[in-house]
Amino acid sequence: MSSQTWVTVCGVVAADDPSQRSDTAPVKFRLASTSSWKGDDGIWRDGVTNYFDVVCWDKLGRHVLECVRRGDPVIVQGKLEIRDWETDRARGRTVQINAQHVGFDLKIRKAYLQQPPVRPAWAEEREETPVTALEGAQTQSEPAA
Repeated sequence: MSSQTWVTVCGVVAADDPSQRSDTAPVKFRLASTSSWKGDDGIWRDGVTNYFDVVCWDKLGRHVLECVRRGDPVIVQGKLEIRDWETDRARGRTVQINAQHVGFDLKIRKAYLQQPPVRPAWAEEREETPVTALEGAQTQSEPAA
């Protein structure tokens, strides 16, 4: 029986923007999560920073690639994988999260959802493409197309 550990980690996108090596490869980014606490003197202090490799597949990966940038505060939920590795010169451990969910941390920064325009039912009946207010707006100097 396979046991999987699910985690939720808050942090910021570290290193470079999310990347993808090919159209079928997963999107990857590095997440830095730093604990902090308020001391007896009222001053906030940073603790240890933990780094995670985050892997996003399919639709989640495409959305992360389009929307997430270095320095963005995010919340990642997914399956935790810890792997030991060894080369001729060194040994180490990689901590990876296979993400199921990635979202912006609204406690840190505002984010705005951009939804595609809704196609009204009358447009389908008439086989017309509706024009949004901005697309249809013309100034006096612009001739109609």
